[in-house]
Amino acid sequence: MTAMESVNTFYKRLSKKGYTKPYLQNHVIPDWWEDEAAKDSGAFYEFKLTIARRLGLDLKSILDQSQSIRVRDSGACHFKTKNNHEESKNTQALARTLAEMAAASIRVPYLGLPESGCDIRKSIISKNKPWVGFIELLDYLWSNGVPVLFLANIHPKWLKMEGMVTMVNGRPVIILAKNTLSCAWQLFILAHEVGHIVKGHLNKYTTYADKKVDKLDIDPIEQEATHAAIEMLTSDGDTQFVSTSGRWLSSDDLAMQSIRYGQEHEVDPGHIALNYGYQIKQISTANSALKIIEPESNAPALLARKLIENLDEEALPEDSYLYLLKMCGADA
Repeated sequence: MTAMESVNTFYKRLSKKGYTKPYLQNHVIPDWWEDEAAKDSGAFYEFKLTIARRLGLDLKSILDQSQSIRVRDSGACHFKTKNNHEESKNTQALARTLAEMAAASIRVPYLGLPESGCDIRKSIISKNKPWVGFIELLDYLWSNGVPVLFLANIHPKWLKMEGMVTMVNGRPVIILAKNTLSCAWQLFILAHEVGHIVKGHLNKYTTYADKKVDKLDIDPIEQEATHAAIEMLTSDGDTQFVSTSGRWLSSDDLAMQSIRYGQEHEVDPGHIALNYGYQIKQISTANSALKIIEPESNAPALLARKLIENLDEEALPEDSYLYLLKMCGADA
């Protein structure tokens, strides 16, 4: 008969797969757990079950100490990466778990999205919105039954990603993970993930995780999503903002011209600045302009607020609901 696994051995097995004990203690281990409780087989089983659920791990590999711990199979994940394969799985599994929690507790049913970025743009602008900005697109998605989460607390050594979209029981869920306060940066990533939805890239077994959302990505699927995103934000999927003066703009000039053009053409000024900076390879100028355009931007805080506003906290066990808020940075 196999001896019962010790709690320290369990932590070592988790650590080998990138789940270090300090990370678990800070973010994952429930408040009710004390390591001394592992002497009770029933309590230890409940603890392991909770860890598996919270991290998206395969329960059989958690319970059998002779196995290496592995993530739960939740379908194909398109996450293009050459290195850190295990860490990319950890990131995707955690994000998928949070997506499942959000999908189970959102109040609004999902009835589908239009089949083009232009149709989404028309719908948002028709509600007297100045442009398709970050908060406008966020509100549109939540009101149409598409949760949008911010992955605030992944392990610092896990593979980072900027955005992800997955399907949970017929409902798309979007996860943003870029570490930036800028709404303009988050807007383009969000629109790109929406692009995957409207172009029909998802099915019930598919997840798209974007390590970096890049307009120069030659993957046809990524190009389609980016084209739909720019179409959503500007009405033309091939929009490129350039200076008409024939010279590079300073950050002050870029901010002023972006605001003026945005107001005249119903385009988010922050997106104009980033698009311009990207075209001429002067992202630092664009970032300086953003400090003028959106001086008090705090995209993660906005994402956290929208999460709380749109979820039914009674739809999940209290422990799970609080864990979801914590991992999405919404528990402050």
